[in-house]
Amino acid sequence: MPPDDMTADPGVPTPDPVPADPAPPPDIDLTAPPLAQPFVPPAPPRVSRATRGGATLRWIAFLIGVAGLALGAIGIRSAAILSGRIDPDL
Repeated sequence: MPPDDMTADPGVPTPDPVPADPAPPPDIDLTAPPLAQPFVPPAPPRVSRATRGGATLRWIAFLIGVAGLALGAIGIRSAAILSGRIDPDL
């Protein structure tokens, strides 16, 4: 045979042709439960009343800080009024 001949070699087996009508899938029971159930984590525990007191304490500390800033501003302004050496534009 010449080297440019593309005919099938009788020594090489040919694959079987694909059937035109494949076999139907096996019957599956969709009502049966799955083999592996999905993991659902439990609900977190409720927050106890003892740990919720921190929010109240934060608000109290915030209000004390605001009052301290106001008292400081009043102190600086009164010192500026009472003493002519401090800048009166404060």
